Amino acid sequence: MSLRAFAQRLLPRRVATAVAGGGARRSASGGSGGLASNKLAVGAGVVTAGCLAGQYFFGSEDNFYDHRFVTTADPNDLAEFYGNEDFMEIFCVFPFMVDFMMRSGYFDDNGHVHTFGLPPVVSNMVVSMQFDEREEEDADGETNTVCFNKKERFKCTDSLFGFTLWEMVQNFGYTQRDDGTSEVYHYGQSWRGPFFIRLVFQTHARYVIFATEQHLNSTRFLSRDEEEEDALVAQRHNIPFHLLGQFLDGLEVDVQAKLGAAATELAKLGPKDERKDAEFALLRAQVASLEATLKDLKAAREAAAPQRRATASGVRRPLRRATTALERRDTVASNRRPKPDGSAKGLYDRMLQRRETRAAEEAAAEAENDAATAAIAAAAKARGPALHDTIAAALEHAEDLSPEATDAKKRSVIQRRVTAIEEEG
Repeated sequence: MSLRAFAQRLLPRRVATAVAGGGARRSASGGSGGLASNKLAVGAGVVTAGCLAGQYFFGSEDNFYDHRFVTTADPNDLAEFYGNEDFMEIFCVFPFMVDFMMRSGYFDDNGHVHTFGLPPVVSNMVVSMQFDEREEEDADGETNTVCFNKKERFKCTDSLFGFTLWEMVQNFGYTQRDDGTSEVYHYGQSWRGPFFIRLVFQTHARYVIFATEQHLNSTRFLSRDEEEEDALVAQRHNIPFHLLGQFLDGLEVDVQAKLGAAATELAKLGPKDERKDAEFALLRAQVASLEATLKDLKAAREAAAPQRRATASGVRRPLRRATTALERRDTVASNRRPKPDGSAKGLYDRMLQRRETRAAEEAAAEAENDAATAAIAAAAKARGPALHDTIAAALEHAEDLSPEATDAKKRSVIQRRVTAIEEEG
């Protein structure tokens, strides 16, 4: 007789069953733990395979994006836009990021800026810029910039060992076409690095080309009206808000048109119309809904108006553009303007120069206005008593006229009296 059979005979049946069940449960728990670990291993494998596939298809690549549009803007205005901080304000999405990026680092001897990288804290980045342009004379003998290109290179390295984490080269500019229009392009020349960081910059490039197109093809930029300079700067500082305002304006016009059509149709029904009451009630409900929507749109526009005014008032700029290194000016040797300084430091120096020029011109304009106001006040004060006496004497003489005198005669007498008093003075 075996030991197992002998134990089964000695122990009660319930205890034997419990012992057998415990062994079965241990076997089952061991099987579920193995299943969970298998699922974790499969998930890790899927994630690893996805990362490898993403790096293979979206990792290092040349010509990784190319966005273009056509504009009728003046080529020299386009060159100034891309050569100064105007484009950088759109590129950085928020204008304060331009100063933050420039001032958070330092410039080396080559004019390259060293700043924080992506990801921050653990990486550093070097930004270099190169400007190229080509000029041609038109039929009137004026020199125009027919081609302009700004090449930017971003190189990010880790803070500890200096290994390159990623590197990107982009080109921004335009070329003038035969029909007089200009083709603006944003072109990703090369990318070397992780695919997920590339997807961030590729999404950012789509926003930048969209915002740039909205700005360069806007009425304010094309007209270059001096009275619209402040509004143009405010528009560039907040392109999404500008587009939201345009959308609300167009939506309000459409709702008003539909409301007018619904009200006209409602008036045609009339109280004695033989149509069903349900159609009448439905039309009334549509009119009420449109009126409520129009009211909400007006409230939204009124709520956005203070922010729009604050954005415009926060930008203090003279009505004429400040002179920069990119604006055309004649030289002794040639009528062609000098090439822009091809470095990030050159861009930053031009940015500071423009701001100083704006501040100086604004201060001069305010001083000129104050001086003109003071001169007018002094002249009025000097001539005030004599002019007052003249008018008083003329009115006193006019009061001597009989009530039957015509208005024309009164005016003639007053004019003669004023002339006589002025000749005496």
